Amino acid sequence: MVALDDKAKIIFDTYLQTNKSFELFAGKYGITDIYTDNNIKQLQQAIYLDLRLNSSRTSFDAVDRDGNFWELKSLNINSSRKEFSTSRHLTLEILERYTQCFWAFSVYNQTELEAIYVMPSHSLFPYFYKWDVELERGRYLNNPKIPLTYVQEHGIKVYDRITDIVLDPILALQNKERTS
Repeated sequence: MVALDDKAKIIFDTYLQTNKSFELFAGKYGITDIYTDNNIKQLQQAIYLDLRLNSSRTSFDAVDRDGNFWELKSLNINSSRKEFSTSRHLTLEILERYTQCFWAFSVYNQTELEAIYVMPSHSLFPYFYKWDVELERGRYLNNPKIPLTYVQEHGIKVYDRITDIVLDPILALQNKERTS
């Protein structure tokens, strides 16, 4: 039998009780369980980028105020291979969806948000083309990756922890398109 650590139980129960109000807050963004599927990180991204989260697992992750769709990706720079995961079971249908949205890439240091980069889908076409060729050949693609270095080089940094300033992602993307 395992000895019950009463102090740990009290701390944990207090933590859970405190989080009940946070769960109610997250529910306003469509999140019913903050502890699964990176939901708490997606909630933070939605708040910082002014997005509404989509509760469906078979569609875009979020939508902005102008009706644009978004894919949200995140990585932990301490436990990751410095690459963003995409889809566990990439199909031509999912790949088509990827070409029709904006992308937000969030970089975490454990649980602390360090930076957010955004980019239009056409900036990712070199990866989409490569994946499309593989899928058309009948290959199975399990979770193809997008390197952090590529995102840093081609994305627009709209949040940085040091400055703690969040730029409007829609305006940042529009400004980049005008200057390109």
